[in-house]
Amino acid sequence: MRSAPGFRTLLLLALSVTLASAVRAQESRNVTLLSHLNLHPVPGLSAYSNNWRYVHPDGREYAAVGTRFGVSIVRLTDPVNPVEVAFIPSIGCTTRDVDQYQTYLYAIGGTCGNTSDPGLQIISMADPDHPVLVSELHGMLETSENITIDASRGLLFAGEVNQLQGANGIRIISLADPLNPTLLYASDAYDVHDLTVKGTRAYLSDVLDGILHVVDTTNPSAPVDVASFSTNGPAHSAWPTDDDRYLCVTNENLNGGEVIVYDALNPTLPVETWRSTLVPLSTAHYPRVLGNRLFVAHYSAG
Repeated sequence: MRSAPGFRTLLLLALSVTLASAVRAQESRNVTLLSHLNLHPVPGLSAYSNNWRYVHPDGREYAAVGTRFGVSIVRLTDPVNPVEVAFIPSIGCTTRDVDQYQTYLYAIGGTCGNTSDPGLQIISMADPDHPVLVSELHGMLETSENITIDASRGLLFAGEVNQLQGANGIRIISLADPLNPTLLYASDAYDVHDLTVKGTRAYLSDVLDGILHVVDTTNPSAPVDVASFSTNGPAHSAWPTDDDRYLCVTNENLNGGEVIVYDALNPTLPVETWRSTLVPLSTAHYPRVLGNRLFVAHYSAG
């Protein structure tokens, strides 16, 4: 599954690679800024959209940063002095997501305009100080807002896919042969703007209809909905607690998005237990659970 990064890696990603073109002084809560990089600004446009970790078999840590025009790979072994070891270019896209499988990074862009598609890039990290683009695949996956890899099963899940082709659903791809992925499942029955996978359970957020789908992916070629329920707002993302008892969901309302917590003891019938707007006038975006803490990213508020 694509679990949350270790706490050290999460902090390194957050602190060593600042994904904003300007750094504003904010209240510090036992956190120290170690360094700041802004190597790929795009004047007048958002330059960065996502990042994920790459951990080499020998323990070295890197940040894979999705930028508007490609992937920046930054060595974090000395977090005070991060070093970009490679930049893998691609066509311009508003979002770019990256994830790791074995010694490879898989990267793809989303919302890329109306002219061309980036396809799925496969980057070899066999020598992590000298990453190499080994393949750029087209056909089964042209664009995606969000990819997540279940490393234990060798599966890549992609949401909001192939926008130029009029699709917006989900694709499940086998990485049994990492350099030759194969499509197992495709559906555009509903919008899958964002998705989280843990074990054999997937949480698919339909932001257009405000529906959260809980899906059993035991058979990745034929996933089954076990629950679908309204979040009473544009459902953007979901993340379960470590014990799977609770499910934390964000509604991407433009004027103060909500955070909702559901009791998922019975996964076929989640029960809302808490709902709040944490930051008025700032849109809630991504929730992440680490231990007994919930971290929620917000537009404009951090």
